[in-house]
This record gives sequence, C-alpha cells and structure tokens, in this order.
Amino acid sequence: MSKDSFRHHRATKARHRDDILRILRTKPSTFTELLQATKLSRPTLTLHLQELTRAKIVEHNDETRIYSLTERGKTWELVGTRVLSAGLVAAGGIAQDPKGAQLLEDMAKMAKQNPEFLKVIMNWGLDLLLFFASDPFYESRALKAWGGDKESWALIQAEIDRRTASIHPRTIEEFKVALDDVRTVIIKSLETERRRRGK
Repeated sequence: MSKDSFRHHRATKARHRDDILRILRTKPSTFTELLQATKLSRPTLTLHLQELTRAKIVEHNDETRIYSLTERGKTWELVGTRVLSAGLVAAGGIAQDPKGAQLLEDMAKMAKQNPEFLKVIMNWGLDLLLFFASDPFYESRALKAWGGDKESWALIQAEIDRRTASIHPRTIEEFKVALDDVRTVIIKSLETERRRRGK
C-alpha cells in the first residue's frame, strides 16, 4: 500500500470512528441503530466497535445489547486535546536531538492555535491508544514510557529524533505527515521488539 493510500485509509477510518462516537455522545445505541445511522457495512462497524471497546472508550451491555460511551469515552474530547498537546511538549523535552524537540514543541503550539490541528492530533492520539490497547505487551510498554521510564523508550525516541530532525510542518497536510512518521516509528519499533522477545 502506498503512503497516499495508507493515509486515505486512515482518514476514512478516523471519519467512521468519529461518526460512531458522535452518535453515542447523543444517545446509547444498539448495533442495528449504529448500522443504520453510519451506513457502514456490518464487518466494518464490528471492527470499529471491537477496537473502541478494547480501548475502554465504548462499552456494550450484554443484556440490553446497547453500546454507550464509557467515562473515558465521555471525557476523551474534553481532556484529550490538553493531554496530547502537553504530551507533545513533554516528548519534546526528553528528545535527545534539539531539532526533534523543537519539532514536537512546534506541533504542540500549532495544535493549540488551530482547531483543525487539534482534530488531527486527537485522531492521531486515538489511533495510538487503540494500538496500545490491542495487545498487553504494547500497553505495558506505553505505560512504562508514560510513567517516566525514559530508558525503556530510548531507542524509539532516538529513531523519532532521526526521522523528524529535518521536518518543519507549516500546513495541516505537513502536520499529518509528521505525526504519521512518529506513529509509524512507535508502532514498528514495538512490533519488532515484540517479535524479538517472542511475545
């Protein structure tokens, strides 16, 4: 899959996920109601709901068969932008390369100033959250990093620094590309580590 096709696929996925969350913010719904409202295929909707449930953003009541937002899901948009923006600043603070640190700080400023950038960073953060929640190994590594264990994240951070040192995003598209590069580094690094450890 080309980079353009990959980004288009991710954008479509984010739009579908936004539709589901928007509906559930309005009212809890059954699978059939979500199917009718989103116009998604049954397999696609099932996949999104499984990911959102695994990340504890959506929950399903087996008795009523109704999907609803969890407390995390309800507060995601309220606090997520602040957390992610602060996270970028923090990541910049621990970056070994000054240019990489500056890039992350610049992205955080852009996210604060422009609602469109905020939307992009929210989807980026949710993508990562869903990835971390997909496997206990990924989740444990993320928790270590968020807990301040810089050593466990050092190799990934070094690769992020190398990839982002020459990037200076000024537009939303450039911003998306920069975030995609960071996301790709994190995911590929953790997948490689997982295979190496035979998890």
